[in-house]
Amino acid sequence: MAWQSSTSATRTSPVGRASASLVRLARRTGLRRARRPGPHGRSSGWRPALELIKGPGLRGSAGVLQAEQNLLIHLSQLPDARGLRLVIDSQPVLSYDLAERVKDDFPSLVGRWGSRAATYTKLAKECRNLAGLIGDGRNASTEGSVLLSRLRKVPAFEPLTPEKAKAFVRLFHRIDSRITVIIARDSMQDNRSLR
Repeated sequence: MAWQSSTSATRTSPVGRASASLVRLARRTGLRRARRPGPHGRSSGWRPALELIKGPGLRGSAGVLQAEQNLLIHLSQLPDARGLRLVIDSQPVLSYDLAERVKDDFPSLVGRWGSRAATYTKLAKECRNLAGLIGDGRNASTEGSVLLSRLRKVPAFEPLTPEKAKAFVRLFHRIDSRITVIIARDSMQDNRSLR
């Protein structure tokens, strides 16, 4: 069947394997997609849709959180291959840095974020052969660059509050899910973008 051949091609391609490792990371860390409200309006983990945070860049870790949320919002448009690589390249840097910042206050997050950084590092290496156009989500790659710029400006001694740590966990999960969908969608299209 056609769907079986595209699925097996996805599993054997480098990008497909990297995409699968992101899915495994999400399962291993216990993160799941946010649920939508049931038929009777009761919510079981559902949250309202995130919105773009406009205005000037916030200072410190709040600015990094702002850029990460805006990155997620802009990922609703498919980025081109170059833009996707820029987004993927920003995530391990952010994860490693935040893992270092929370090692004393939130030791349970250090392993999770270290694993996430390692997965994105591997994904970045396996996506080096990604070519062609997936889409035109230029804003997502711009936010990835803004994110790294703001991260460099955050003082090393600035603590990460529990609320910000939780917000990063939620955003990381949603970005991981979205990037996995983008990569899976691209690799299932007859592996056209792999050279």
